[in-house]
Amino acid sequence: MKYKALLVDIDNTLYDYNFSHTIAKKKVIEFCKNQFNIDETIISKAYDTARIKVHIELSETAASHNRLLYFQKMCEILNINPLQESFKLYNLYWDNFLENITPFDGVYELLKKYKNNICLVTDLTAHIQYRKIERLKLFEYCQILVTSEEVGKEKPHPYIFL
Repeated sequence: MKYKALLVDIDNTLYDYNFSHTIAKKKVIEFCKNQFNIDETIISKAYDTARIKVHIELSETAASHNRLLYFQKMCEILNINPLQESFKLYNLYWDNFLENITPFDGVYELLKKYKNNICLVTDLTAHIQYRKIERLKLFEYCQILVTSEEVGKEKPHPYIFL
């Protein structure tokens, strides 16, 4: 069967999301530990709690993945000024995340094969996905991106594929 085009996810399809996330989260925890003298376990638990709360409150939306919202709630839980620290933590997280993105073996061979016949279909906010696209140089192979933020629904909802 010959395919005309591919719909391709970014996270955990083109690279190992968990690897980059673990490093980035660890950097945030280390920063908070050193800056605010809070135990790592407490910081990690606050992050996980904040993430769950954001997912519940913003269920099935791209904003439910927004790390800025996670860090804002995390700061609130830890009694740290969120207006002063949330954006710093957000940038620290994403800078470390992007620095550690490594594509899976064979990704570029597949992308070359279907060059300009690939649509990236992904959850999360467009801003961060564009940063990943730039870091991975996906714009050399793809011209179209559809995000859950743009569509208003997350995968596997049919809207994002239409």
